[in-house]
Amino acid sequence: MKSKRHPTEILVLLVVSMLVSGFVPLQARAASQVPASDPPYVIQGHVYVYDTTTGLAGARVRLQFETCDDGVPDLRTVTLPLTDASGAWEFDERDYEQPGGLGCPCPGTPFTITQQIVPAGYIAVAVRTPADSAPVRGDTIVLTPPGSGTYDGNLFFDRRPYILRGRVINDDTGAGVAGVEVSFDTLRGAFATMTDAAGAWEFDEAQELSVADYLPDDSADFTVELTVPDGFWAADPIVHAAGTVNSRTQLGFPDVPPDTYAGNEFHIAEQKDV
Repeated sequence: MKSKRHPTEILVLLVVSMLVSGFVPLQARAASQVPASDPPYVIQGHVYVYDTTTGLAGARVRLQFETCDDGVPDLRTVTLPLTDASGAWEFDERDYEQPGGLGCPCPGTPFTITQQIVPAGYIAVAVRTPADSAPVRGDTIVLTPPGSGTYDGNLFFDRRPYILRGRVINDDTGAGVAGVEVSFDTLRGAFATMTDAAGAWEFDEAQELSVADYLPDDSADFTVELTVPDGFWAADPIVHAAGTVNSRTQLGFPDVPPDTYAGNEFHIAEQKDV
């Protein structure tokens, strides 16, 4: 004798059957948004010391690209981990895919790649891709690949900035003199500063210039000049080993490489009635 199914049991079986039959097509449709034959976007490169293949640790690279979720282009920003001792960085879209297969680059989208963090003591001065015959001044790479795949050889080059430091000292007291003007003549023009409470002055390329106006990456010339304050006369100055004394009020730095040149001193003394 056949057993009879309760109406409630029949209803549950029908609901389960509908869910199971509907689940497989939904999965298939989701998977079909990204064809299995398409390789992922993988973009790789290094951060190097300028004009070398010496890697720099502690740099952070950021990528921006368009996603096409729901067919609507949207800008996405991905910040990568800090570079290791080799200076290597990598974007693999599989590592940054969002739940549901979202957040992936649109086919053919351009990638804007910048250094978000430059290692301490360095400035970003140039970039190079496989399409460039030599480094190009700047800190941004714009990569427009024809489609997904692996794109390597995207390089950032950093170097030490030009920094000149020193003091203005009162020979009568040995103390620094505040509020004295010191000027700098460079390839990018003239700059001036006033000494602080300790008599200190400084020219820092990274603070005074934009990336596009940075000084040459191999060597540059500088002239540093003191404006003697009223009531004082200039005594003999002291200059860094790489510099020259042009006069009691002028120091020269001819053809020096990027680096920090400290220990420069202008000396002044009070004028006294005879």
